Amino acid sequence: MKALGLVETHGLIASIEALDVMLKTAEVQLHSREFVRGGLVTVTVVGDVGAVKTAVDAADSAVRNLGEELLCSTHVIPRPDESIEGLFPQGPETIKSDEDDVEELMKETESQIDEVKSRSNQNDSDVTDEHDEVDSEEPSAEEANPAKDVSTNNPINNADSADVPKTEKTSEGSITEDELKNMKVVDLRNMAKKHSDFPIARKDIYRVNKEKLIKALFDYFNKD
Repeated sequence: MKALGLVETHGLIASIEALDVMLKTAEVQLHSREFVRGGLVTVTVVGDVGAVKTAVDAADSAVRNLGEELLCSTHVIPRPDESIEGLFPQGPETIKSDEDDVEELMKETESQIDEVKSRSNQNDSDVTDEHDEVDSEEPSAEEANPAKDVSTNNPINNADSADVPKTEKTSEGSITEDELKNMKVVDLRNMAKKHSDFPIARKDIYRVNKEKLIKALFDYFNKD
């Protein structure tokens, strides 16, 4: 038996990545693959001592690039005793007959990895777009006056009035939590942005959820 290289990983994807890199990096042959309890997968290759060491080192780096926690351990046995051959559930002949299936599985795994990376980049882009959309969105005439049945002294009706300065809050009337709850988040944010002395910074308003925004507006309009 030639030199034996072993790589143990957490999860199937990491093991396939390790095996793919080993077979592409050096002149080694797939020897066995074993599923261990707890999500551990062990793959082994055989070949010359130098080739096996090179392959195992390359697999180590490749798996760590996927995630440090995915690599469990690696080991190289330069001259393994022939009697340990029986410890492996699959011999070289069995593995060789499944090479086409393994290659197809590796291609599928690589595709899954690319898809995950693509989704991650898309999520980052969506967050940026949502930020820009919230800041640029303007309320319609109907949305700007959601509480038409409330008296004209209510701050909601006077929020867009020319008589109310944008740099200070109105001193007329009061506002209830129910009235604020009936408003859309966009309207609440626009109302808060109109007041320079609002307790929440303008650049942080879009990050605040509706519940906290309602409480801040209620305290702002009703404090003595």
